[in-house]
Parts: sequence; C-alpha cells; structure tokens
Amino acid sequence: MNERDLQDLLLELLEEAMSADGDDEDDPLAEYATRAGAIRRVQTYGDEDMLTSDKGLVVRMDDGSEYQVTIVQSR
Repeated sequence: MNERDLQDLLLELLEEAMSADGDDEDDPLAEYATRAGAIRRVQTYGDEDMLTSDKGLVVRMDDGSEYQVTIVQSR
C-alpha cells in the first residue's frame, strides 16, 4: 500500500459512512453514519488543486469548518 492507496481507501470509507443509513442497526456503518452526518464534503488534495505533492483529504463540515488530513509514509 502506498500514500495514494491509503488516501483512496480513507476517501471511500468516509463517503460510505456519509451515505450509510444511521437508523439501520444491521448496517455495520450505522454508528459511523450518525457521526459522519456533520460532514458536508470530502475531496482529495488533487481534486482541490492544492499546491502540494502530498496525498491527503480535505474534509468540510456543515458548520463551515474544514480539516486537512495529510498522508505521509514514514517507513
């Protein structure tokens, strides 16, 4: 696995949690769906045209806050 693979995996997991039904107790993502409900949008650094060669995600919340998750391989 490399940085891009991890970035894509995290993006997919967040998108799945955002789209999951938080009321479906049989859905393993139900708890995460409830917690991810405040996420408005998730995009990769590349999709955001950020001036970096790092891989990562930009997470925008409903309240207007924004987070950047940078992925750097350490070993």
